[in-house]
Amino acid sequence: MKYESFNDQTLANVLTKLFQAELKLPVARKLLQLQKQLAEEGKIFEELRTKIVTKYAPKDNEGHPIVDDQGQVKIPPDAMAAFNKDFTELLAQEFQIATNAFVCLDDLPELRFSVAEIAALEKAQLLID
Repeated sequence: MKYESFNDQTLANVLTKLFQAELKLPVARKLLQLQKQLAEEGKIFEELRTKIVTKYAPKDNEGHPIVDDQGQVKIPPDAMAAFNKDFTELLAQEFQIATNAFVCLDDLPELRFSVAEIAALEKAQLLID
């Protein structure tokens, strides 16, 4: 799975659907493991993203990134190409999901999925046959 999956709203929606469903214990356990792994990888992603933003952000006198009224950091135009390169590289990074946490649609007969939801799960490499 790549970090770019964290920006996929369809995937986020289908995972929320899975995590909130009332399922048989073995399937629920599998999904709980997946949820924990994704949460841990999300923390790592956020830490790396913050480092990239901090690297390119303008700094105040104390060396902290300057944020605007909305709490956003504005990357200067002359640093934008390098920032985008680093951020794109971060999004392309892959991480492994334990094989016991993959989803099998046959284990979820009580749920219905759209084609877009299945495609999002397949793109994130979370489905097994």
